[in-house]
Amino acid sequence: MTTHFVRITVKNLLKKSTEGQVKRMLTPDNGIQLTGRRRDIYLACEEMDFTWDQKEIENFDSMWTEGKSIRQMGDVLDRDPDEVLILALDRIKKRKIKERPGGVLGVMA
Repeated sequence: MTTHFVRITVKNLLKKSTEGQVKRMLTPDNGIQLTGRRRDIYLACEEMDFTWDQKEIENFDSMWTEGKSIRQMGDVLDRDPDEVLILALDRIKKRKIKERPGGVLGVMA
């Protein structure tokens, strides 16, 4: 069984919902339990790991500049290529990496 930790701040919870829309109950044995309309939620890519340390980011950025494919980067970083793709999309959106020949797939695809 995989344990997932969710950081919820009261400010964000109140900003995004009203008491009637989403009720949350903290229980010592179950953590956060969702009730009401949020009970049957679907969490996309739950089995994937989207956390990266600084060294992995530096390696990714370097390989991105070299034109390595998403699959090659996944092999080097020992990560699922889909996780690498999401990292690439995040870095592009935040303007941390530039466009490159071959686009997201790279010239070595």
